Amino acid sequence: MSLLKKSLAPSSVEKFSRGNNMKKVNWILIAVSFLSWAHSAFAQDPLGRALFLYERRDFEGALQETNRVIQNIPNYSRAYALRGQIKKERRDFDGAMADFNKALELNPKDGLASYQRGVMRFERGDNDGAISDFDKTIEFAGKVPMVYYNRGMAKQAKEKHAEAISDFTKSIEIDPKFTDGYYARGLAYQTLGKNAEALADYDRCLELKPQFFEGLYNRATLRLAADNLDGAISDYTQALSINPRDHDCYFYRAQARERKGELEAAAGDYGKVLELNPQSAEAYAGRGILHLYQKKDAEAKADFDQYLKLNPAMKESLNRRIEYAKYQRNKKKR
Repeated sequence: MSLLKKSLAPSSVEKFSRGNNMKKVNWILIAVSFLSWAHSAFAQDPLGRALFLYERRDFEGALQETNRVIQNIPNYSRAYALRGQIKKERRDFDGAMADFNKALELNPKDGLASYQRGVMRFERGDNDGAISDFDKTIEFAGKVPMVYYNRGMAKQAKEKHAEAISDFTKSIEIDPKFTDGYYARGLAYQTLGKNAEALADYDRCLELKPQFFEGLYNRATLRLAADNLDGAISDYTQALSINPRDHDCYFYRAQARERKGELEAAAGDYGKVLELNPQSAEAYAGRGILHLYQKKDAEAKADFDQYLKLNPAMKESLNRRIEYAKYQRNKKKR
């Protein structure tokens, strides 16, 4: 079972240029509106039409137009930067990287090209290269929350959590409504065991975006750890309204309900886990223990048998759990 949801990804060039928009794994990129210093260069000839086509996701037309500009003005760095982004959209990643490199060869101070290349390097696992490129972007492009956010993501990938927190904090200082900055910083704090700070960031994140699934899930995890069972159940329930097929939510909501004494509801949640993930041995064990408490010994045995089929090496551990559950059940009789 997953205790943390970490579905944050580096921002694309579009999201960088749009400033305070959210980035999530698998989100479809829509349109581009570059930073004023970049957009002014593209919006005028000779790249105006290429950008117009790119904004409308006509990547083939945009590529042809950008090729024409490069043929006429072979040393125009911004044309290579735009063509690199178009190639990336067309999944020509090697071609995109070559164009970003060419743009920076022609103009080493091109903050947009260094940002684009930094995102690609991050996506390829080159965290040091990504950090270096984001450093250059910050030097030449000024204060943009997405750049600090993405540099923080690269540092987080290197497990430099304190440095990552500093970058996420900077992104929030620039844009106090930058939701992903709060979420990413909360995740970093949670990784470091600073749960109070993490909880405060998740709270702010969810104030800004109440339907943020990962924020709800991770806040629920912290609430469960703090024995705030009602709060945890509320967050898991809201998260499930967004993604009703997330079996982790059902599993941990079952644990919260069990600790509240809501045994029937907890058993139902374990059952839902098994509908979604029939290989979840822990769900069988958890439901079997609940059946013992409910004096449903036959149902308990069936669940324990399934658990051992999936996890035969854990027989002794399961027997200890069963004995403890029976002890607790008998103690309540007295």
